[in-house]
Amino acid sequence: MEKYDITDDMLDNCAVTFSMIDTETGLYKIANVAASLLVREDRPTFPDETKYTLAYHFKLKDTKKAGNYLANFKITFLGENCGIITMPVDCDINVFIQNSSTKVTLV
Repeated sequence: MEKYDITDDMLDNCAVTFSMIDTETGLYKIANVAASLLVREDRPTFPDETKYTLAYHFKLKDTKKAGNYLANFKITFLGENCGIITMPVDCDINVFIQNSSTKVTLV
């Protein structure tokens, strides 16, 4: 996050959400649902590796309808460094969901 002048202490006090829009209808399939900011603890071993990862755990209902979607994460900074940044900054994440004949049971 160094590229965006975001410090570690700012990430200690933030909320992360995920949104995904159906490109065909323009409607949100997922809107501002809680997501995760994962910190790699082994970074000193691999200093050139990514330190942070934004993650969203899809639910079965999120992927029921095949189609093309555009997605992004929002990081809302709380406290004295109040503000919001959308990631990725320059574009959206393309999500392609295909039809599947596999029946999945989530435990």
